[in-house]
Formats: sequence, C-alpha cells, structure tokens
Amino acid sequence: AVVSTQSTWGGVTMYTASLAALAVGLTSWWVWPYYSASQTQIFSEMKACVRSSNGPSFTDKHPRPSSTPTAGELLVKVRAAAINPVDYKLPKMMLGPVMGLDFAGVVEAVPATESVFKVGDEVYGTTSGSMAEYAMCKAASTALKPKDLTFEEAAAFHR
Repeated sequence: AVVSTQSTWGGVTMYTASLAALAVGLTSWWVWPYYSASQTQIFSEMKACVRSSNGPSFTDKHPRPSSTPTAGELLVKVRAAAINPVDYKLPKMMLGPVMGLDFAGVVEAVPATESVFKVGDEVYGTTSGSMAEYAMCKAASTALKPKDLTFEEAAAFHR
C-alpha cells in the first residue's frame, strides 16, 4: 500500500490511519485462530425440522453433518426440500430425527474419490433428513439439477 504523510483526514495523517489499520489487521489475524477454536460449536450446528413426541418442531441447534464426506457421499447445502405424508407419518426410529426425504441444493464437499460431482454443482435427489440446512447424501441417489428447473421444482421430483 502507498502511504502518504502529506494528506490529512480529520486532523490525523493518512500515515497514522494506515498504521492503525495495519495494527488492527495484524491483531485480528493473530487472534482469529484462538477465537475460532473456542467458537467451533457455532459452526457445528444448523437449523432443522426434527421429529419430536409432539410432532414436527424447528430448531437452530441440530448437529451439522461432518464436513468431510466418505466415499459415495456428498455434503449438500439444501436450498429446497419437499415434504410428503411418509415424512411425518413414519416414526423417528425409521427415518431418523430430521424430517424430509427429497431435496435440491448445492454440493458443499465431496470425497477425493468422487468423479461425478464437484463442489458447486446444483443437485437434487433423495436422502434421509433433507429438511435441514445441510444433508449428507449418497451420490447414487443424487443427480445434477436440470438448469431450467428451480430448486423448489427439482426438490418436488423423486429421484
């Protein structure tokens, strides 16, 4: 960055303001690893519609799936999810705690062995627990979303 000591800004030289900005930047860079390590819980929770004894309920503290999928899996950021009678009529022990089977979204993470999908692909398919911010999906039950469909329309299709 070019620093000039000739111009002033509110009585403070630009040189002094630039040094102050540099100090704040370096302090943030140094402190961030310690701050983020203590805040990992924020990044490990997500919003979801879960099954409860009183019926469906919404929470923003449901555990987020692992960000490192294994072979044959994809981590998808869900943009739309469809709900069907099977989603709310079957018990929690059959389909899991999060409701929903059909989804459409964007691939967030893939394993190194994945050859069909890549991060950023728009996809749709079927997975248990699609009514959440993120879902771990089987690559075999996922397909690329047609470009002429919206996420909502693609989620309504059963793969």
